[in-house]
Amino acid sequence: MGKVFSITFVLTTALTTCAAAQETAPAEETQEPSASQDSTLDAGLGATAAAPATAETYWGYTEWISVRTGGGNYGGALGIDAFTLRWRWFYWTILHIGGGGGAPGGNDSFDVGYYGKAGTRIGVPIHLGPGGRHEIRLGMGVSGGIIQLEVYRYWWGETKNWYCTSHGPFLDAELIYQFHIKRHFAILVGYEGTFAFNYVEDNGYPSDNWEVQNIHSGFIGVAF
Repeated sequence: MGKVFSITFVLTTALTTCAAAQETAPAEETQEPSASQDSTLDAGLGATAAAPATAETYWGYTEWISVRTGGGNYGGALGIDAFTLRWRWFYWTILHIGGGGGAPGGNDSFDVGYYGKAGTRIGVPIHLGPGGRHEIRLGMGVSGGIIQLEVYRYWWGETKNWYCTSHGPFLDAELIYQFHIKRHFAILVGYEGTFAFNYVEDNGYPSDNWEVQNIHSGFIGVAF
């Protein structure tokens, strides 16, 4: 009987000790990042998400079409450039088409003038600002077509029409400022001149000092 009580006492003591140890042992806590660690982590993730891509440049790609409108000494004007190949220090407009009219070319001896021409141009671009977003173009080219100035007079009981005309070749010059809003969209403003070197005069009118006037016009437009 005494042995039984001794074994029972030992077992009871052992179980009590284990239970007490489990109750007093600190529970394992899951470590969570501190506030400073959170902010550092967030800052790192934000910096990664907001990291800028490689700086974009606004040259080295084809400008498919440019449309411009304005006016000058020949009245209203409209121009279209197609397929402008653009490099860092050089550009080539493969096709330029322009036309206008409604005014006498700055020469009051005439009543009205008009023109239409097509040609090609090359030039030098100057890129300013981040990635060359601001661009100044200095270009020259050659073209052909027609420039004509006309006079209408009541002559010997009937209305007569005399003219002075040129079919080229013409020398073209342009000065353009272009602001690139994105790679394939820009707004532009500039000057365009066309210079004629030969002309044909209708000498039926009693005047022998007519000549075709050079074209000078300003314009605004968009490019894609």
